[in-house]
Amino acid sequence: RRRRTVEAKRQRRSALATEEGMPLSCSAMDLGYEAQVIPGANCARGTEIPSPDVCNGAAEALGVKGEWVKGGKDVSRPTGCYLQGSAPRPICRKILELPALQSATQDVSEEARQNLQKRWRSWAAGHDLPSVASGVAPSPVVGASIAVHPPKFYAVAHFLREWAECPAARAALRIFLVFSDAQDHELFLRAQECLNPGMPHDLWTAVVTMPPHAGWESMKAAGSQEIAAYKKWHGVARMMDERDIGAGLEYGLLLDAELAMFHLHGVRALQAGRVATYSVGSPEVAAKACGEGGLWSQLRSRIRRMEAGKAFPAARVSDVLVNYDFGGSNMTGRRYDTGLLEEIASFTFAGQEPGGKRLKQPKSEEDCESDGCREIMRQVRDCLFSWWTDLPWVNLEAGKRFLLFHVKNRTASQEGGWQKLSRWIHFPRFEHIAYQQHVVLHDGFRFQDVTNITGEAKWGSYLEDAQQGARLD
Repeated sequence: RRRRTVEAKRQRRSALATEEGMPLSCSAMDLGYEAQVIPGANCARGTEIPSPDVCNGAAEALGVKGEWVKGGKDVSRPTGCYLQGSAPRPICRKILELPALQSATQDVSEEARQNLQKRWRSWAAGHDLPSVASGVAPSPVVGASIAVHPPKFYAVAHFLREWAECPAARAALRIFLVFSDAQDHELFLRAQECLNPGMPHDLWTAVVTMPPHAGWESMKAAGSQEIAAYKKWHGVARMMDERDIGAGLEYGLLLDAELAMFHLHGVRALQAGRVATYSVGSPEVAAKACGEGGLWSQLRSRIRRMEAGKAFPAARVSDVLVNYDFGGSNMTGRRYDTGLLEEIASFTFAGQEPGGKRLKQPKSEEDCESDGCREIMRQVRDCLFSWWTDLPWVNLEAGKRFLLFHVKNRTASQEGGWQKLSRWIHFPRFEHIAYQQHVVLHDGFRFQDVTNITGEAKWGSYLEDAQQGARLD
């Protein structure tokens, strides 16, 4: 039993990183890895390429040349089997299940983690990943508040890697990852070290949420969506707190974790009057998006143009294109989304003006006393769905007024900051529509009906499942 305990601890203290360009140091631990096998490599669960002969044989099966590296002083290329090519990579990659990763790291000392971080920083030095602490990182004016929880760690880690490798994106967008508690934050750090070896943690900002005063919602039914909404607004409130002490942030984005950089996955079009197809990740696409003057460098100006136009694009939701089956209760897309818009409008009109004046809950446009009220009721009546029809941006100063409208005469200074103030609010799901309705009601915004361009939406955003013939370019 003692030998098994010693061996288990030795395995848990093994290195925890594996990715393209790094060896299979994780695979020495038999802790629930699942092999993502390159065809022909014949990698079994919990094993690694053990010798030069096996390395060469596996590479030959792939039709390429293998290279066995004997590790030494070069920490960027420890012992392992690599494929020859433009960038060496392991023949087999291992993916660690999160419960096993948590078990693997629980006994690792802080000193061991710091040593691993030094190794990852050394590897990152040649991969254009500047550290915030180095003083060379840019100061973006747009922040992304991304709600994160363990089942989606892989998604946000993938996005972080793409963002970190795009200089213009790093200069334009600051990342705030919002965790439900410190345990999730710590677990994500360990997952990052395995999924994105070499990426310094200080490239992004961690926000551990303060629980709402009313307690967390149940994960059942819509509760999980309301938890995500609270976390996203909590991240934006963190940006407000930083803005109050001199940070240059102007806008926040309300985001979920399933994100990708379009320029790495999409097709570039309309070059010299014709469709130009570039390969994914090609130099042409990367330069167009990530280079100096590229699309990402225009992020702030694009948001400012949208804000100056004072309009949120929206399309009618169809009553015939799709039906939901809720265990014997059927709803069309229009009926379901109308209910969502009514739910959010109830939240919007439940606010309180400075000085204590409460709004009247209208039942129709005829009950309204302002143009903003009538515009919200038109949105509900026509089921103009405006969720994710473009970037879900929030002007941080308007966002402050939004929070104050829903906290009954409390202030950020009295509560000790905007994050603490946000704890009093029960945010509705589809949280960006709540912000949209607020600025429609108070700041003269409107909903721009683009149904004649996009066609009716089946459900939700017309971008999620576009109709044949939709003109989205």
